[in-house]
Amino acid sequence: MTIRTMSALALLSAVLVLPALADPPTAASQPATEPASQPASQPAVFKATEKDAIAKLAGSTATVTGAVSRTNWYNDEILFINFKGTQRGDFTVIARQDNRDALDKAFNGDIANAIDRKTISVTGKIILYHGHPEIEITKPDQLTILPDAKDAPATEPAK
Repeated sequence: MTIRTMSALALLSAVLVLPALADPPTAASQPATEPASQPASQPAVFKATEKDAIAKLAGSTATVTGAVSRTNWYNDEILFINFKGTQRGDFTVIARQDNRDALDKAFNGDIANAIDRKTISVTGKIILYHGHPEIEITKPDQLTILPDAKDAPATEPAK
């Protein structure tokens, strides 16, 4: 093989390989496309008794479910919602006086009474208050009363 042939092969290789090694075109030089629509991610779901798992999500949105053991408006300023199977500081849901009218209206005139001893689902941002996880309800759509197992329709026995 002559030097001339080797030079021609090297040049041909450079022409074929170099474009593949070059930087990809910038976004400005690419045609505009519509972003793919993706479903909104669903928040993580936990039981109210899973204190450690809930606490790890501080700053994130999550859904927490549990059976309410007690509701109490403290000084008519903050509603505390406590859950069966939890101890003080494990996990709490609160609502403030500023949101009471909207919450009461959405729950038959008295949110505290409507959810007391019910199983509920609450979605919101997990915050740590003095190191304890909680969710603050600011809107009625953050809270759902779940059907109790005894209220659920009976299923027909298998045949």
